[in-house]
Amino acid sequence: YLKKSVLELGGSDAYIIDSEVDIDNAIQKTLASRILNSGQSCIGAKRIIVHKDIFDLFTSKFKKELMLYGITNESFHKIAPLARKDLRDEVHQQVSASISEGALLEMGGFIPEGSGYYYPPTLLVNVDEHMTAFKDEIFGPVFSMIQANSWDHAIQLANNTPFGLGAAIFSKDEEKARNAAERIIHSGSCAINDYVRSDPRLPFGGIGVSGFGRELASYGLLEFTNIKTICIGH
Repeated sequence: YLKKSVLELGGSDAYIIDSEVDIDNAIQKTLASRILNSGQSCIGAKRIIVHKDIFDLFTSKFKKELMLYGITNESFHKIAPLARKDLRDEVHQQVSASISEGALLEMGGFIPEGSGYYYPPTLLVNVDEHMTAFKDEIFGPVFSMIQANSWDHAIQLANNTPFGLGAAIFSKDEEKARNAAERIIHSGSCAINDYVRSDPRLPFGGIGVSGFGRELASYGLLEFTNIKTICIGH
C-alpha cells in the first residue's frame, strides 16, 4: 500500500543570543523552553549559541536562574523525573561524552540517589560543534552553551546540524533577526525574542532529519486530504 505520512522526528533547536539583546528576557525564555517537561521536548532550546561579547555575563546569570530548580540529591522541587531509566542513562552518557570531549561542567551532570528517574538541571559551557552535546539531541534538562565569534558565526553554528525542527533568535535588532528567520535559518519554525512552541493556529513540522509534512492549522488539515481537480471545457 502507498500511505501518505507526516513525520516529526525530533530536533536539536538552536537559540541564538545576539550581542545586543534583552538578556533577562532571553534567559527566561530560553530556560522555560528547555526546562519544559524536564527537557523531554522536541522543540526545547538544546543548543544555546551566545555572542562572545556577552557570553560570560549571560552564562553567569543563566546559572543563577538555573540553580533555583534544585541540583542536589535531595532537592528536585521544580523538575520532574525522566520517563524511563534507559532514557536517563542515555542522557548521562551524552553528558559524560561531551565532558570527555572538552565541555566544561558548570552544574549537574550526575545520577542522583533515590527512587524516580531524576536528572538534575545540567549546564555545559564551551561546547563546540565537534562535541556530542552539539551534534546529538539530548532529551533531558541539559543546557549546552556555545560561544559565537560574530553574528554570521552564530548563524553558521545554528545551521550546522542535520536537524531542522525549530530555532529562536534573541536580538534588539528585529529587522536583522527577521531576515535571518525568514531567509537564512534552516528550520520549520523560528521564533524571535520568544521560545518555540506549537499552536493549533500555526503549521508545525520540520525539515531535514526532523521529518516532513505539517501538523496543525489548515496545512495540517490538508496533509491527509486527497484533492480532486475538476476541469470543465467550454
